[in-house]
Amino acid sequence: MNDDAKSPEHGAAQPPIWTGTLDHRYVLTVNPTPQPRYGRLTITDSLTGTVLLDEPVPLSYGAVFGPDMGDVQVWQQRALDLIDSLPQE
Repeated sequence: MNDDAKSPEHGAAQPPIWTGTLDHRYVLTVNPTPQPRYGRLTITDSLTGTVLLDEPVPLSYGAVFGPDMGDVQVWQQRALDLIDSLPQE
């Protein structure tokens, strides 16, 4: 678990802002960070457990009421671009 997803007050894990799956293999997760208008996008290969990407991403409106659909589209495109650039098996 990413330590950034822990509440500074209680150390309790906060739920992800958004999760998705691509090609039934790649798990996409955006977790909250201490910075109010940023999250952390992580892309993991569920077959190998390898983290392929772990980077900060901006959040429209701080994602107070959930992710903005425009943000989700950007995250999905980032995942598609990354996965399409991987060597074919």
